[in-house]
Amino acid sequence: MAQAFVLETVFRLGEDDVAEVVDVLCEAFFDYPVMCFVLDGDTDADIEDYEQRLKTLIHFFVEARVLRGEVMLGIGRRERFARGRLARPCSPGST
Repeated sequence: MAQAFVLETVFRLGEDDVAEVVDVLCEAFFDYPVMCFVLDGDTDADIEDYEQRLKTLIHFFVEARVLRGEVMLGIGRRERFARGRLARPCSPGST
């Protein structure tokens, strides 16, 4: 039997959504090798420092988009956006 596909809604995000956007992007890029290298996240001993540096950097990028009035889009249901995350089970030192 064929699997049914559910179409998700695309919606525009704004200044009120910055915290959720930052959370989603932090989880998406947590173990990205470039971020680990740039933010010096190559040891498990400083994982909390790495998480804070990552959050600060991504927050800077997101706020820059907001201040320039650039478009940010979300996919899914608006009320569930904060819970829709991209997660990976790896740590920064796994690369």
